[in-house]
Amino acid sequence: MGGRPARARVLEEFIAYAKKQRGVWFARKDELARIALESPLTPREGSLASPVKP
Repeated sequence: MGGRPARARVLEEFIAYAKKQRGVWFARKDELARIALESPLTPREGSLASPVKP
């Protein structure tokens, strides 16, 4: 986003809006990885799980 002040401002506005909404939380990438690894829905190597089709 370097050199894009308008985009940075819009992102800041969105974050401020999202923080006011019930049930919204912001996670770091390590938190997202932990959640995915703990989920029984995450396909594992060697499993028969196939990708979800839209």
